[in-house]
Amino acid sequence: MIKKLLVIISLLIISLVLFACSEDATKEDDNESEQETSEEEQKENVTNSEADYIPEDEELLAVLEENAKYFQQGDNDLYLATLHSESIARENTTQLLESMAGFNFEIELLETEIIEKSPEEAKVRYVQKTLSEAPGYTNNQTTGIHTLRPEADGEWKIFVTGYDDIVTLDENGEALKVQTIDSVLESLEGTYAKDMRGINLNYDNPVMLVGFEEMEEYASLELFLPEESFTETYMHVEVLKNAKNILGMQDFLDNLKLSFEQSGFTGITINSFDVTEDEGMFEANINDSNPINMQAHYGRSFFKGDDLYIISYVVLGQVELDEETKDTWNEQLKSIE
Repeated sequence: MIKKLLVIISLLIISLVLFACSEDATKEDDNESEQETSEEEQKENVTNSEADYIPEDEELLAVLEENAKYFQQGDNDLYLATLHSESIARENTTQLLESMAGFNFEIELLETEIIEKSPEEAKVRYVQKTLSEAPGYTNNQTTGIHTLRPEADGEWKIFVTGYDDIVTLDENGEALKVQTIDSVLESLEGTYAKDMRGINLNYDNPVMLVGFEEMEEYASLELFLPEESFTETYMHVEVLKNAKNILGMQDFLDNLKLSFEQSGFTGITINSFDVTEDEGMFEANINDSNPINMQAHYGRSFFKGDDLYIISYVVLGQVELDEETKDTWNEQLKSIE
């Protein structure tokens, strides 16, 4: 992008020269020292103009448009070029871009509004929709504020991005419908829908249905939990039919640990506790070198008749569950029957 600030500075220098020439033409009899502007004064005038420069709205919005365009195109170098050199987000952003290499993203800036701007800083409110089939990525519509600051050369870049609201979208880009958990369960259709309805999940806050899948002797239900304290929190419900005839509870938890460890992810910690013949609790964390794979699990498995149910809270991102959250989830999970 052409640096609009540098263009304006160049025009300012020309205008100063023209102004000095016009002064020479009209004041030929004046003292030479009064006719000429010193080189030092010219430099000072230009420097002051740089400090007082307030960017045009179009210049700021162009930065946001290029930021979205280059991310969608997968051009990491040009995308990073839209971020300020002193932004603390650059290092994490570089790692995130590397983790998303090879996946397609569809990004649309739906709304932009200049909130405020000064020679030092500008704030732009935005609404952006992002869709992708990248594993672990949640389609979303984000509302927030980009804060932009000028570089030393005068080019404006994104310094920090804040998020006011994140709406989870389905695969078609439509907002997930907020429902009660009972209404979700009633809406399920399939061979094992009745098995899902056969348990009381004891969750009173609103939920959004992400997906319900079935295979032979197996079904899984995924719910997004918009009112949990973490931004990306889900409840995952699985049922494995006739599992009690195949393995015991400790066997299942041992296999669960092995599955995590053999997943190919790094930084895995997993442990089980409060294990009996019929139920057990587990906690797992994945602090993978690839940021897109980072997640935390806190769940309970139990037998109901011959069927094995696994119900867990899953938080996406690099998080450390606090004791208060774990105590709350522990009590809620143990109340399910």
